[in-house]
Amino acid sequence: MNSTTNYALKLRKIRLFLNLSQRELSRRIEVSASTISRYENEHTTVSPRVQRWVNRKYRQFHLNQKVIKSAKDNSVCSFMPQRCYSITDSDRILRRLTLNPCIHDFSFNYIFQYLGTHGIHHCFKEIHGGWSRTYTDSQLIDKRVMELPYFAMAG
Repeated sequence: MNSTTNYALKLRKIRLFLNLSQRELSRRIEVSASTISRYENEHTTVSPRVQRWVNRKYRQFHLNQKVIKSAKDNSVCSFMPQRCYSITDSDRILRRLTLNPCIHDFSFNYIFQYLGTHGIHHCFKEIHGGWSRTYTDSQLIDKRVMELPYFAMAG
């Protein structure tokens, strides 16, 4: 991966992590929205000033350890320690959780508490049963990942 690609991906991950549109990010870092688009699509090399901003944000949010890309919905998920996540291949289960986030029937055992990273592995503990599970970024690419609110875990 060359430097242009690296910064283009990092810029996009930061933008999605901060939940910003290209226009909102452009205002924040004082470049045009079309420039953000050209950066993210690798049509233009990311300027040194924006590269410094990207590096600061990556350090600030520890994104080199937390952020993964989901190929299914082209989004970014940032894991936070002690928070709970649904990790599944099934859109049916994701849809069920989306429709009712307070659902208490977790018998399908797809709910995990994030413990942190160990090397290249994201470490999780299953909520029901206590099994440990690890995923690398590449193993998570085809998965659906959704953070579940804490109150959904009580009950």
